[in-house]
Amino acid sequence: MKIVLFFITLCMTHVVAAASFGTTAAGSASDQANIQTTAGPHQMFFSTLDTTESDPVSIAQARKEPLATPVTVRGMITGIATHESESQVEIFVSDETAGIRVMMTSDLVAQVFGDDGFTRGTVLQLTGPRTEVNGDQRIDAVEAFLAEVPFEDLNPVHIFDDLTDWNVESPYMGSPVILRSVSLVKPEQWPVVATGGDAVVDVAAGNGDLFQVRIPANTALNPSARPPVQFSVAGVMANDGGKPQVVIGFLEDKITSTVTGVEMFRLREGFRDVTFTVDVSKLSGGIFLPELGDELRVAYDFHVWNETWGMSREGDESSTYTFTGVVGGMAGNVVEYKYLIIPGDGRDLPNGGWEALADPMTGETGTTGNRVLTLGTRGEPMTTNDIASFRADDTTAEGIPLPIQLFSSTTTVMPGETFDVYVLVGSPEFPGEGLFGVGLGLSYFDNDLACFCFQDLHRVKMFDGINLDNLLGFVDTSTIPGQLFVSYALNDKTMSFPSFGELLRIEFTVHPEMPSGQYFIKTFNERAVDQNGTPFAVTGSTLQINVLDNGLYPGDTNRDGIVDAFDVDPLSKWFLREGPARPNPSMEWAPQDFVAWADQPATFADADGNGMVDQNDLFPIGLNFGLTTPEYKAPEPVVSKLAAMTAPVAFTLPAMQPGDVVRYQVELGTDNYPITEVRSLAMNLGFDAASLTLSSAEAGSWTADANLLQLNRYDADRGLQSLSLARTDGAAMVEGSAVMLTFEAQDAIAE
Repeated sequence: MKIVLFFITLCMTHVVAAASFGTTAAGSASDQANIQTTAGPHQMFFSTLDTTESDPVSIAQARKEPLATPVTVRGMITGIATHESESQVEIFVSDETAGIRVMMTSDLVAQVFGDDGFTRGTVLQLTGPRTEVNGDQRIDAVEAFLAEVPFEDLNPVHIFDDLTDWNVESPYMGSPVILRSVSLVKPEQWPVVATGGDAVVDVAAGNGDLFQVRIPANTALNPSARPPVQFSVAGVMANDGGKPQVVIGFLEDKITSTVTGVEMFRLREGFRDVTFTVDVSKLSGGIFLPELGDELRVAYDFHVWNETWGMSREGDESSTYTFTGVVGGMAGNVVEYKYLIIPGDGRDLPNGGWEALADPMTGETGTTGNRVLTLGTRGEPMTTNDIASFRADDTTAEGIPLPIQLFSSTTTVMPGETFDVYVLVGSPEFPGEGLFGVGLGLSYFDNDLACFCFQDLHRVKMFDGINLDNLLGFVDTSTIPGQLFVSYALNDKTMSFPSFGELLRIEFTVHPEMPSGQYFIKTFNERAVDQNGTPFAVTGSTLQINVLDNGLYPGDTNRDGIVDAFDVDPLSKWFLREGPARPNPSMEWAPQDFVAWADQPATFADADGNGMVDQNDLFPIGLNFGLTTPEYKAPEPVVSKLAAMTAPVAFTLPAMQPGDVVRYQVELGTDNYPITEVRSLAMNLGFDAASLTLSSAEAGSWTADANLLQLNRYDADRGLQSLSLARTDGAAMVEGSAVMLTFEAQDAIAE
């Protein structure tokens, strides 16, 4: 009997590959070694616990209770304590008095949070015995539920400027803390590749004080690129076997746990540079006086609100200030930010020097509203273009900008379809009182391609009641391809437009040959004046339109028309890459609409359509395994100068009895074509499944300490065993056997 290797695919440094097989051992099933597990070094406590409802005590009080004492506390989630195991998750919670580590089983997590996951700021009431792990105080929760009472302030968010209180008896143990302006002592400690466990990193402050940071595994920072020479750490203080540490990062982006299947939250990571840019030229009332030493700063909630960042003037005569910060979060997440004036002469400023903005949720103008920023694709820089909005006194809001905004009847279109874009001027919160004239340019030109075709322009609600004899207008769509210029004004100073509303409805058609992707319609050269000719401070707008394509089959990630082991490699290549989610994602085997990503092949690697390539994209591969597209054609035999290497490889089995096993090792490369690094390996094996089964496939050393994507499945329709192994963190050195295949006889096999 023979086993035939029909196809083998390797992704590696060298582009030429070959495989050879060698028999290593044969024997009966009873000869196989037993595998035993032993307990780890952590001490565990078990006790019978009365879970009847009781009033919570403060976390500070709970920390003082003897081991195994049942306690009930209420606290806000502030961080992940360590990487998750198959059965449990550890988090930190804090209240106004202190913080503590909490262990929750995966079943309890699913019971409390269901499919919604949990975020930083979620408040829990939980009950369990007071335990200890590696010297760190912990509650092993046996009962938990969501609490409705939020915490206004956590005690503390402590900033360590020196080693005072940097010890295991610190009052800040278990609570959120910050290490500010530190640098790596040993850059090689930073986990630029996945460590398989938590990474411990030593950092030093400017005065030479040394601190220790722990970066949990299975988070976005492990692995990640090394931080800049100087950086700040936001995390939770913990005790690790008698040594104080900061477990790095607050919780932020939602991901799905590979172990529990429950949505968790990963640590914040520097995914993109955001340049905050603000123009102060419209301020009045002496609110900002650089000549007196006034300083302009910015705060944003993905750091800590009590830490602000100084902005730099672009030039001696410039009215524009900038600051560039590193911002984490998935594309589409919304974060808040705000500007602050620090007076150089110590004078009192309205609202404490903070901007006065409309609340983004209620629309009410006041002291608590913040600016909002929708995050773009990770790794791509972003810039804000803001006009400062500070109160010159306690009752008036000078310099608040007049918004010109774009909205669309749809944000997803197919080539050839028509859609409307609405131009809105002002808002109930930011009205243009006495609006006399407004003009703007509109660009629908992208990457040297006139992506949208102008069809028509309609004046709408803001013109209701305006006599056309009193209206001056200008519209130009022909001078510059892909740009529209429009302006309207009145000829009677006693008249004015409504202070806010819909100004225009513009019809566009998508170019019939428009490639799928993300495109933008933008305003520019916006201008508005009141009845006295005084210009408003105007802000423009950008509208994103997604042009769809059709024909993505979930699971066929390599686009060869069939779902098999070779569809795992694109997940490895594009792992954690992000792009536009599909409009109506489904795992159903049917052609689906999609928006092409900047890296177009990654579009198809996102098999489940959620906007990120990750381990969950294995689901559609498994569900649709063996299915083919209508265009699929079986591959022709390979004929080339490498035919001897790419042709099927056959090897003959020895005589076997039911239960006997035989092992073959797959070795890569030849003397003439050596292979030194491998990222993924896939193969199809043909054999008589009635007489033989592939009982195991043991990967070689090239997969050690790696997060692996794996598929091992028999395709009954084609009579092939499909096998794939793929690293998610790049190629690794390969030495010796790439994979060991173990087969077990189901029937007697003659030699």
